[in-house]
Amino acid sequence: AAPKSPSSVYIQSDGPTAVSRTLLLNDAGLLAPLLVATELLEFSVGQTTASAGAQNTIKVTLIAASTLYSGSHLTVSGLVNTSSPDATFVNLTSYCNSTRSKWSASWFQLNGSITFATEENITNGSRCILSFDLINPSAGQDAPILTVSGSGAWIIPRLFVPDDSKSAPLQIADLIIARVEQSSPFFSQTNLLSVHFSPRIPLQDSYSITLSGMSSSHQPLAAKLCTNQSRHCKSCNGTILGFNNVQIDSEDNFPNCEITRWEVMGGISVFKVTGIIAARAVYNFALSFKNPDAERNASQLFIEIQGEVSIAKTFLSPGKCNTAPFLVGGWIQERLSIRQSTTAASAINTIRIVFALHVCLLARDSVNISITGLSGSQTPSGILPIFGGLNFGHSALWMRDISDGTLVLSVLGDTVSGLNY
Repeated sequence: AAPKSPSSVYIQSDGPTAVSRTLLLNDAGLLAPLLVATELLEFSVGQTTASAGAQNTIKVTLIAASTLYSGSHLTVSGLVNTSSPDATFVNLTSYCNSTRSKWSASWFQLNGSITFATEENITNGSRCILSFDLINPSAGQDAPILTVSGSGAWIIPRLFVPDDSKSAPLQIADLIIARVEQSSPFFSQTNLLSVHFSPRIPLQDSYSITLSGMSSSHQPLAAKLCTNQSRHCKSCNGTILGFNNVQIDSEDNFPNCEITRWEVMGGISVFKVTGIIAARAVYNFALSFKNPDAERNASQLFIEIQGEVSIAKTFLSPGKCNTAPFLVGGWIQERLSIRQSTTAASAINTIRIVFALHVCLLARDSVNISITGLSGSQTPSGILPIFGGLNFGHSALWMRDISDGTLVLSVLGDTVSGLNY
């Protein structure tokens, strides 16, 4: 039988105590009396782009087991977080069995639903493709689970659970991991800057990875591209600042690697690579630099990926403490100060010292801080109490006759970069 609406069923009685004809209320859904529902033999939803904020063509494919008569409605819900406002009439492209067919559609942004209405009979077994455009969400997200239901045709509701591919509806590309760290914060040392990233969706074909936010003083000595998917590296040649044959190590997932541009003024490094980057796998690339011989604050770095699917400029979360990118250690000169409590001869004198560092001092490294030049004191060598610095305990070693008076503090708790002590 063809799909039909449930029947309106009434009840009445006759005789001396006749009861008038009354409608039996029906809230049984698919168990409603004499309802004939159809099944979708095929139902899928796809998209043309996973780039955030882009215009995206959504394609709904369906095959009904029974004829869908003119006026039947089909609603797909769950297309959430788009930037497309409500629309009574959607610019719809519709084909059934490769022939243009007559459908209309209404879009509702809040719950991400679109309702299609047939304007002609669609015979059972017809393969229909309904396409319409939406503006993608502005931020990355996993593809939502969709539901489809119908009225008039009384289609049995069902779920559509998408996969992780870039064609899954409203699967929007971004980086679920984006962080950067360095290997050394010390003066004049070789410093390896490592960028780690993991895309929400797979990236394939040819694409570029752009690292930005560096100053003109950040000039790489060499670079390498790596991934946790393989431990076997190979090499290829690239060009940096006109110097040829700079070695770039690349693992198997990064064939044809090359640093194609280094902009001295803009502090931008661009890697052109081909191949496939798997969804949710962690990859990294690294560049070697030589640290300057002066203090320097950490930099804010960004990563951007461009190709068939683009991922907008994304802030790279910096490593903690000494691993923050381009942080070079040393005292913060403008915050160094020392003063005393009295100028009276032979009096008890409290010395107050304030300092801050660009880097962190870690207790596990058994670090000491020496303050020298405290000459002329009558206090004999020994252990002196100190106050106000839990990171350094409650006492320090005083050596009156070494370096014209030296106080040695032991770092017992990790210090914080940029904080006054």
